[in-house]
Amino acid sequence: MPFFRISLKRLLLDKNGRRVEPGMWAEVSHDKPYVNWAAPRTLDDIKFQFRLKYNIELNSGQIGPNNFDVTRIS
Repeated sequence: MPFFRISLKRLLLDKNGRRVEPGMWAEVSHDKPYVNWAAPRTLDDIKFQFRLKYNIELNSGQIGPNNFDVTRIS
């Protein structure tokens, strides 16, 4: 299962109005060799990892290729 680093490209606000800074990143695994932005499971994994690492609540609408860069780690 490949691992991906999902990095934020630009400044966002989370559900509670806290700043989410560019450069924040999280690592997620996915069963395909690419990140499927339309899959609810992928969105939930990204939101969960950012919640664990930074204690922020991202909206599902904020998660996508416009706001995040993807780098395949393995």
